[in-house]
Amino acid sequence: MSSSIPHGPAPDSAAGARPLPSKPSLEYERKQAKKFLAALQSGEPGAVARASSLGLASGAPFQLADAQLVIAREYGFRSWPRLVDYFNTLDRHVQSEREPTSSPPEHLERQAQSLIVQLRSGSRPVAATFARYVPRLFGSTPEDVLTAEITIDDARLTLARQHLCASWEDLLELSANSPRMGGWEHYEAPHVRASRAIRIGDLAELSALIDEHPELLGDHGGVGRSSLIRLALATEKHAVTGVSTPPRPSLVNAADARKLTDWLIARGADASSALNQMLLGHTHRMVETEPAEVEFLLARGGNPDWRPANGISVIEHALYRYGSGDAVDVLASRCTPPQAFWVAAGLGDTRSLTRYIDRAGRLTPAARQARPDFRAMGRAAFGMNPEPPDDSDVGVLWEAFLVAALNGRFAVMDRILETGFPVDYHAVGWTLLLYALTRRRIALVEYLISRGADPRGEYFGPSSSARSVAEMSFKGFPPNADLARALKLCGGDPTTTKSERHEAREPTIHGQLATSLKDAAADARRLGQSAVEPHNILVGLLRTERPELSLTYLWVGGVDIARLRRHLGERLTNSGAADTNAELPLSIEARNAMTAAVDRARKRYEQIVDPSAMLAALATGDEGGVADILRAAGSTPARMREVLDRG
Repeated sequence: MSSSIPHGPAPDSAAGARPLPSKPSLEYERKQAKKFLAALQSGEPGAVARASSLGLASGAPFQLADAQLVIAREYGFRSWPRLVDYFNTLDRHVQSEREPTSSPPEHLERQAQSLIVQLRSGSRPVAATFARYVPRLFGSTPEDVLTAEITIDDARLTLARQHLCASWEDLLELSANSPRMGGWEHYEAPHVRASRAIRIGDLAELSALIDEHPELLGDHGGVGRSSLIRLALATEKHAVTGVSTPPRPSLVNAADARKLTDWLIARGADASSALNQMLLGHTHRMVETEPAEVEFLLARGGNPDWRPANGISVIEHALYRYGSGDAVDVLASRCTPPQAFWVAAGLGDTRSLTRYIDRAGRLTPAARQARPDFRAMGRAAFGMNPEPPDDSDVGVLWEAFLVAALNGRFAVMDRILETGFPVDYHAVGWTLLLYALTRRRIALVEYLISRGADPRGEYFGPSSSARSVAEMSFKGFPPNADLARALKLCGGDPTTTKSERHEAREPTIHGQLATSLKDAAADARRLGQSAVEPHNILVGLLRTERPELSLTYLWVGGVDIARLRRHLGERLTNSGAADTNAELPLSIEARNAMTAAVDRARKRYEQIVDPSAMLAALATGDEGGVADILRAAGSTPARMREVLDRG
């Protein structure tokens, strides 16, 4: 007969639980439970004291369940099965593809503190998140969490788990190892130079780099989460389909792009793994997958039945990440989707809904099986990565409603609404109408409003209604038929609101650009010029303390940053302190460039003229000093215009 340990809730006090290891392992805990059981059965005083502190009756024979429960309760879990559930979810998360984070430790610390502030303000979605990731709160209701004692360590662990990390230490390690778009040295790294060679189709340059650095052929090659073969396949995909992920359009034709991928494969690169990973969908926010992209990946050998390390199938990822029912249908025709309520909703399979919703509109037990893990699947096409609100029926319905919306399955959404599901459900902190507006999914906006969604409802503060967001978008962005339609659907008047646009507001010069103009004058004086020319402005942009923004756009436009640095030489390194404040007039060409930069910002309804606007203005001509510099660095004004016009 087993001993008895109370199975009530874990202690509210954070001091009553020990922290999880930095690298938690369920197998390790199982082995520890067996060792602990042996210690209990042999009567070791320390082991008996641990059990007694949790109320274990010392007179009864000890069993494995007792040892497991003691270990679970020491971590703060209510039971061993809850520990197992937590660890299984944790394992799925750490096996998923993680987004790099460039946030330094001090920023992460502030984010953790912000979670506590939000919790203390009564945020139910944040409380639900703590209930999923803090062991002693695991399985609690949001209401219970809001009254519990919360520590900074709880917030750190919650933030780490939101980043798919096992612990705070794991998150700090991710931050330290994440690639950062830095200064000149960043672009001279071998993997960055190799990625540029792929994007412009320079096989000779790529071959030379890999001969010198064969490690670049590895699985990750140093390019963030992408290997070189994955980047090459993406470049080929863009060239073949014409579908480009901003702001990096293909700068090579399809034939030359194919030569690069075939060459990498011949050198041993693993194309199969890259294609399978790409089938999961874009990792970029707010980017939808096109049917042509899926067709390309399948034709090139992508396996629709492959499963990544986290065990979640390709079609499940696609339902959440593609943001396109048409693209999902291409994939679904090549595989057998798993049986689950939310999967049927995402596929638009209204006939299968009878398995999950009975005639009275109640969820069947099958609807609660195989629920989605959105956190493990990454970001949806809407740019969100929400936590499930809770385990209630409405929470289960919300998951299916969301995935149906992502894929435009309005008939399924109607069936879910017939159960009594509230169209303005906002327990996750936002309504679906609000996200549909911010992502310009106008058909979805029209559908939701036609089904009773309230465009005036403010669910998380003043000016948070869909109507307010629609008005701000219409005022703050260039004229757009979709924005006008969205505003009208939300009850606004585009004609009246048009007069309130910000077009009368003159854009201001970005502080970094203003400093660059002073450096441009100094560069012109050192060259013995009587006026500042456009090429001086380009040099000025590159002489700032933080040239990252300009360098990023130049690199995306095909510029070899190392060659650019060599070509400009002392024009970049000579401080010229005595000349920094020297005033020189702008030449006609430079004045025209400044005017063009301001006009660009004004037409885009941007309030600031930043370096990207200036670069776009400088690249308008195919001849002159700027064009000479770009060509000397391996690019052309035409390439720069193509990139900047998409940015």
